[in-house]
Amino acid sequence: MTVLRGKGFLAIATVVLMCACTSAAAASTSAAERTALLEARRSGHPVELTEATDARSRTVAEPGGILTTTRSVHPERVRTPEGWVPVDTTLRPAADGVAPGATTTGIRLSGGGDQPLLRLADTGRSAAVRWPGPLPKPELDGNTARYRQAAPGVDVIARVRADGVRLTVEAASAGPLRFALDTAGVAVLDRDGALEFVDGAGQALFAAGTPLVRVPRGGDEARRPGRYAVTPGAAEVRLPDGTSGPVAVELSFTGGNPNWTMVDSGFAKVSYWNSAGPAKVGTYDAGEHRLRSFFVFDTRGLAGREIVSASVTGMANWSWSCVPQPVELWRTGPVGKATTWEKQPEWLTKLSTVSVAKGYNATCPAGPVTFDVTPLIKEAAVQGPAAVTVGLRAADEADNHQWKRFENNPVLSVRLRQ
Repeated sequence: MTVLRGKGFLAIATVVLMCACTSAAAASTSAAERTALLEARRSGHPVELTEATDARSRTVAEPGGILTTTRSVHPERVRTPEGWVPVDTTLRPAADGVAPGATTTGIRLSGGGDQPLLRLADTGRSAAVRWPGPLPKPELDGNTARYRQAAPGVDVIARVRADGVRLTVEAASAGPLRFALDTAGVAVLDRDGALEFVDGAGQALFAAGTPLVRVPRGGDEARRPGRYAVTPGAAEVRLPDGTSGPVAVELSFTGGNPNWTMVDSGFAKVSYWNSAGPAKVGTYDAGEHRLRSFFVFDTRGLAGREIVSASVTGMANWSWSCVPQPVELWRTGPVGKATTWEKQPEWLTKLSTVSVAKGYNATCPAGPVTFDVTPLIKEAAVQGPAAVTVGLRAADEADNHQWKRFENNPVLSVRLRQ
């Protein structure tokens, strides 16, 4: 692939992708796109418009005269002094602990001893989680750090993502989890059992989603919501009533702007805003728990464009069996941190239904599932919204066979003419 660089395009492309503000900016971006399309046609290879790249978006000029822009829910690139690089969550020893290669949120994990278990940082402001005691030296494997016997009968596993960390606390017996919280330049707020770390202007820089407790269920696992309770300088994770025996508690700490959530009829008042787990669809118990997932995609810069086609692709990693079953993608109203089953958005228009079975076993392994959303994006090109929200749900929410899990980072792909 050819990559076009040059300071002359930088401000122009960024302005148009962010807001499509002026005709002069639009004309300049058209010139940049024409240059890329001409180079693609001349070389016979795709040409990336690096000036239109950001953490979640990428635009490529194709030799056939089409521009393709892709937009993900979670970051896929990180800006460095040398330019944009792919997210690299591989953990390596560092002077102040353990660090990933390249993430959009500053992340440090403990290298052992009295170092904080986890620290998130953003331009001089930070939030750190301290384990109640010295930590062992972690075992590193890719994006994962395991702290064996962090306490008697307790292992802690940290998995780094592009914009945060998922902690799993595996304990031989159930009981409250308590952490010290060290903050600099942020205040900790209790958000209905989840946490937000806000700056002086009230802007959320970091968040900790609703704690989830894994409960065995046959060959699969259910996740029951717990909640945080905040005291000065500390937080406690309170487990659901009746939790006993060995437990695994999942905690997600993130920075940046979350863009997905899930709702569960069995926990109708619980928000799963930007949780660390998979996106779930359907039911596993004949409709007692019905789950739906929502994703927000940036559509800035598409207003007034000629849309050829558009699709949303998500990675399906579990199904009830290898027999294909339908799953639906809808246009919905907007979602946010207050979204729950009881307060979910309106389901406006069914966009696409696909029958698939992926992730049950080696016969039907995990794989991508693509939904056509061309009418939705054509409408967005006319109306010019900054974002669109889509929802995944099963066609029959009382049928266990339609139960599916997806990764929570689908990608919107839009093909358009210059």
